[in-house]
Amino acid sequence: MKVSSVSSFSFSRKYNKETKNNNSSKNSQSQSAKIFAGVAGGCAIGVASYFIFRPGKAFYDARKQKFLPFPKINLDNVLSKIKTNISEIKSEVYKENKSGVLVELSDSADEIKYSNKESLFFNLVGDLYRRIVSHYNPESKKLVRSIYSGDTKSLLSLDPKNTTKQTMTFKTVDTLWEGRAVSRREIKIVNPNNSGKIIYNYYSSDGKLIQKDISTYSNMETLASANSVIYRYGYDHDGILVGYSKQIYQQNGELQNNDIEVTIKDGIKYNVKNYFDLTDSDEAFNPDNF
Repeated sequence: MKVSSVSSFSFSRKYNKETKNNNSSKNSQSQSAKIFAGVAGGCAIGVASYFIFRPGKAFYDARKQKFLPFPKINLDNVLSKIKTNISEIKSEVYKENKSGVLVELSDSADEIKYSNKESLFFNLVGDLYRRIVSHYNPESKKLVRSIYSGDTKSLLSLDPKNTTKQTMTFKTVDTLWEGRAVSRREIKIVNPNNSGKIIYNYYSSDGKLIQKDISTYSNMETLASANSVIYRYGYDHDGILVGYSKQIYQQNGELQNNDIEVTIKDGIKYNVKNYFDLTDSDEAFNPDNF
């Protein structure tokens, strides 16, 4: 596994605690939180020499079957040694939970914009156990997210011999769907063993998810042994999601001729033979009504 070269960077401590409500408010406004599957959190930034959990919080120790107080975690020693490609840190975000601490570093102070970002996950004793490196290319509109797992020493330098890597690539383009102008977001996931999946999400002009295509592969280089499922989504005239359909399109590389299974929110289920039958039998799935 090849890892790109990184440069060394030392961090100054910045931290200021806010209320839980403020954290929730910033999370709801953060577009990056949606793209990175919930790893982003909102915190204000102040000055401190080390990070300390708020008193009174506890985590559950399953081995001892009782609650124990959070330990104090000093992150300076690790953060001062980390090597990163981010040339200038403009934002540092800290988020604590019962598993440990998440530190996010970004070259953008604007949370709603895509940026180059590092997400560092520490456990309760201050060990770094996961590192997510995100790089955004504004020209191609492609976001590449590399997820590394390993011990603290290996993760500091992203040692390819002692870390495992999963890659997620996000790309959004304008295209046509059933003759209509839509936005298509492609998500490509490659696992350490080279298996993976490709997901295509199609969005209408007003942002509704209208179709999701998911294809899984045993080998992402040859795209072998494909299994594909197509989901379509139906909305009422108020724009509320009322149901979805599922069709198994491919199994082990063989095309299927399965019925489309339809599930409506009130519990009604039925099958149709093809997409045109679906749009004719239930207006919620007809794009003319979106």
